[in-house]
Amino acid sequence: MSRPRRNRRPLFRWALAILACAALLVVWALAVPVGKGASPSQLVTVERGESASDVAIMLREKGLIRSADLFTLAAYVTGSWRRIQAGRHELDGSLSALQILDALCRGRRRAWISLSIPEGYGAR
Repeated sequence: MSRPRRNRRPLFRWALAILACAALLVVWALAVPVGKGASPSQLVTVERGESASDVAIMLREKGLIRSADLFTLAAYVTGSWRRIQAGRHELDGSLSALQILDALCRGRRRAWISLSIPEGYGAR
């Protein structure tokens, strides 16, 4: 006797639905900014020789990206991991992870100057 043939379509549909949801989560994590623009700019320092993974962990700790792993994956998939420039970068909370990656590669750095005014001195 032959065994009845099992219908595999429902399993395929479930697998396709799960993959679609995972893809949407990845797009959301990389393309939607963490902040709503209300967060102030943050100064981020990238040291010479730091890997994309090190930069991603630092950005995650500062709350600028949602996932360090997805940021690192995007850097390697796009080839941007080679172009991340060392230095100080001013990054806004309204930027998405992909925009932050682009800003780190373009090197739109801002020089920040520290000024200390001793007690008792005025602005005149």
